[in-house]
Amino acid sequence: CEAEEWYKEEYSDSDDASVEPDPNVVLERVNFLIQRPDLIPKYELLESNCECVAVWCRTGKFQTHQVARLFSNGRRNGALAAATGTAVAATVPVTVPAAGVWGWFGATATVSLLSVAPWIPAIGVAGVGVWSLLSHKHHKNWNERTRILNDAFDTYRLER
Repeated sequence: CEAEEWYKEEYSDSDDASVEPDPNVVLERVNFLIQRPDLIPKYELLESNCECVAVWCRTGKFQTHQVARLFSNGRRNGALAAATGTAVAATVPVTVPAAGVWGWFGATATVSLLSVAPWIPAIGVAGVGVWSLLSHKHHKNWNERTRILNDAFDTYRLER
């Protein structure tokens, strides 16, 4: 694989991606974590991984941009799937027994799939809800870990 084909994640400690972090602060954070590995939570793929540590050293925010993007895309794709599924179900004709006595004698009627399976949109909405709950949980935990690390780092810097 050529280097030009690699994906590069851009990290910034501000909303302005053109602002480069102070390399001295980045190195101070690295040295701080080397001295205080007890502050790094145990590895967890979606919530506490090597990217979280690298991002914190660079930006002061303990989080993984890749997982955050995964949650965001999951919500968007879930909403798109719900809308598409509902639209398709509303247009797909199905044959069902006719209402009333005529149905007893084998008469049929053509209706939309959505009318016989009204739960189809709910599946997509539930999917969006699951992605939203996961995203909220992880962002809350990342924010809490950011606070813990930054408080300890600030104390470390004052004591030096």
